[in-house]
Amino acid sequence: MIKRLLISFACIVASISSFAKNPDPTFDFLPNIKTQLFNSSQVAIDQARAIELVKKTLNISANNSYRSVRIRFVYNVQNQIEALQVFLLSSQQKSFEIVKINLTNQFVVTSVQRNYELSRADLLQSPLYAHQIQGTCPDQSVQFVIGNNFQIQGPMEESVENEVQLVYQLAKEKGYNPVLLNINNSEGLQPTVQSYIDWMSCPNVKGFYNEAHGSPSGIMLSDDMFTNEIVDKNLIMKLSHDVVLFDSCSVFNDPLLSSMTNFFKGNAKQYMGGIVPLPFGPSERTASCFWAEAFNQQRLTQDLIKLCAIKNALEPYAYRIKGNGFKYIEKPII
Repeated sequence: MIKRLLISFACIVASISSFAKNPDPTFDFLPNIKTQLFNSSQVAIDQARAIELVKKTLNISANNSYRSVRIRFVYNVQNQIEALQVFLLSSQQKSFEIVKINLTNQFVVTSVQRNYELSRADLLQSPLYAHQIQGTCPDQSVQFVIGNNFQIQGPMEESVENEVQLVYQLAKEKGYNPVLLNINNSEGLQPTVQSYIDWMSCPNVKGFYNEAHGSPSGIMLSDDMFTNEIVDKNLIMKLSHDVVLFDSCSVFNDPLLSSMTNFFKGNAKQYMGGIVPLPFGPSERTASCFWAEAFNQQRLTQDLIKLCAIKNALEPYAYRIKGNGFKYIEKPII
């Protein structure tokens, strides 16, 4: 636990150290199983109160280097809001911090827990974890999947979008019939937790490329957090043919690392992810370089990643790779 806290803290420190001027962060609310019990006007009032409380309590402003703030209400058995789960998504690194703000029935702060780790009870506040969900492959002809969760707000996200589109075209040219789940295309498929489960359940998918904020326990997608528990419950042995790259901070750490690579869990053929803070720019260019080499049937090793990282001015060992299968992406089925 101490190791995970230090890793998360390092990601946040690296984010705050940037001198770039940022716009005020956006505020969004994550779903809760009990929200449907209340009328929409009451929910809107509670959300407005929560935003102001979070701003004041955590001193949120453009100077914090947060791109987005996501909030989930935590209800007690009396259906009263007893806490706020606050997800602080960095504007400089592909990381996020979780803060839990505990409240009285009068919406007064009693305590603040920084670098908070979600418990099982916390996850059950989300419909995705409270209810049984199944993964269903949408299209078995698809052999490569890309998920981009960085909505364009400036040059950082534009850089990600450029590399995502480049990898998509490369996969298409190589015959992988790729699909792109892109938050920047409101008319297209979206990178939701359910869509990740569905596409990861496809038996013919050879590669899965994700761009999102990350932490040792999971990644933040467009609608909610994809955690190690999702893998443990919904993706048992379903990644054995997949080369998976999560371009996200600290995802090459437990508990997510074990869930993705353990033979009796996700059992990824090869899993690659960030082990240190990953900055916008160099990290997605390194990921793009990796996929270009993979599509050319290069052996997927730490040395290959190191060469791509150095080429793109990224710390040589910012990414790590581990898996249970051959160190190549499978050739497409034509």
